[in-house]
Amino acid sequence: MGNPYLNSDETILLATHNVISSTVRSDVILTNQRLILSDSSHTQFRPRTLPLAVIQTVTRSETTNGEPIISLSIATAEGATQPMDLVFSQKPREQRKQESDEWMKKLGEQAAMARDDAAKKGISLTDLIAAISLDDTPEVTLPDGTTPATPYPKKGSGKACRRSFPRTSSSKFMIFGIAAIIIVIIAVLAGAYIHAGSGLGKQVTPIVPTTTATTVPTTVLTTSATAITTTVVTTVPTTPPVTTPASTPTAAITIPPTPTPVVTSVAVSPSGVLIPPTGVWIRVEYPENAGNFVGSVGPAGRQVSVNATGVWMKQIPAAQTDILDISVKKQSGTGDRLTINVYNNGVQVKSGTTTVPFGTVELHFSLKPVLSNESGS
Repeated sequence: MGNPYLNSDETILLATHNVISSTVRSDVILTNQRLILSDSSHTQFRPRTLPLAVIQTVTRSETTNGEPIISLSIATAEGATQPMDLVFSQKPREQRKQESDEWMKKLGEQAAMARDDAAKKGISLTDLIAAISLDDTPEVTLPDGTTPATPYPKKGSGKACRRSFPRTSSSKFMIFGIAAIIIVIIAVLAGAYIHAGSGLGKQVTPIVPTTTATTVPTTVLTTSATAITTTVVTTVPTTPPVTTPASTPTAAITIPPTPTPVVTSVAVSPSGVLIPPTGVWIRVEYPENAGNFVGSVGPAGRQVSVNATGVWMKQIPAAQTDILDISVKKQSGTGDRLTINVYNNGVQVKSGTTTVPFGTVELHFSLKPVLSNESGS
């Protein structure tokens, strides 16, 4: 697990391995100020940090394989929230429910304390959200463990982000190329001299030499262990009669066929929304300027909390034999329409809507084909 730089008044409360967030397997650390995620497979990057004050809600659920999930709703710069899931990945026969319960309790308590502390100090969510992107700036070191001599400034910060890349010298290419040319020329001249010396003492008719172009390939090795072939053309004197050289077979170049893209069929709802073809998905729509909606969706005991505005869509961990309980309420007294659609393997199986101020849409049904059981108040 990486060693994050802690503030002077910051202490580590919890730490764990093998947690998946946004398909990335991470090591996670909870301090009294931040949630820190570091990518286990890319240790050269700085850990991603999340101020606890931007975490609005903390709920628990699990995947279809029984792996615990801690679902967070994170405040955004637009005044809304976005979901973030922490999946406690389990090895065969491993149980992490007790560990995830401890994390959910501690994380919820620390997030609430951080929000109250930020409100007392007058720290806005906008400043905290802006700090997230600054903390995520990568820091790269050289393969030998040293840092580059020339730093590049980090955006919005007085500190420098250490970043460099190994360089290869182009002068090496020139040196190797010139040396190869000189060696070839010396060899050709030496051969011509020996050939001329073998005819001393004999009366021969002077022969006007002719020239032919000989292509001598030389190979130059670069620092990246990649072979680069350099073609050197030299002039070699020959004597008649000149015979026509046998034709050199030309190597056939095979161009691999362009792979045909595989198009996966995706279901489309009547309103033109693309729906994934597998799994249970719930989509909630409410105008952004009308306010938020809150509630919970999913099977009993594995429900996911909802707190958003605009369009909210999420895959729900549910089996085909589960009974879904859905309850979402408008948080404003407007007459705008709140709509809920449920899709199972790309097919819409249930929907509900309401325009009543502070109205609630409640759905209770089995994923098996049954009669409609929906209500709006």
